[in-house]
Amino acid sequence: MKILITSAFLALSTIAVAGNDNFSIDIDCDGAPENVAVNVLEQDFVLSVIASSNKKESSLTFGLGQSSRQDAICGLSPKFSSGDAATKEMHLEMFGEKIDGYKYSQSCKELVVGGDDCDPIYVFFNHKTGVLNWSRL
Repeated sequence: MKILITSAFLALSTIAVAGNDNFSIDIDCDGAPENVAVNVLEQDFVLSVIASSNKKESSLTFGLGQSSRQDAICGLSPKFSSGDAATKEMHLEMFGEKIDGYKYSQSCKELVVGGDDCDPIYVFFNHKTGVLNWSRL
């Protein structure tokens, strides 16, 4: 079941990042894409977004090649794809509860962060706090 749920999130295009880079995704579900800045450091990488819906900057830091960390990818080069937002039923099945602040809508997108053989990290805009948040199986 885990493979089926994960495959439902994957998008058609993947963005590989080999250093500092930028790309766009409508992560706050307002119809306007946000620029996502990626800053790859020695052992971490930072995702930064200024949401067009509230003009608030938000950043998340993830580890590189540190499989023992829940907030890290296994590889040294993060790969990104855009995925459709999860449904409330998916979150109830995966986590036993819905995620507070998560907007369950077909118009929403989330950023899928992967690298090598680890489960991906799902980055989304938390509509309650107005900043980025993430989840992982």
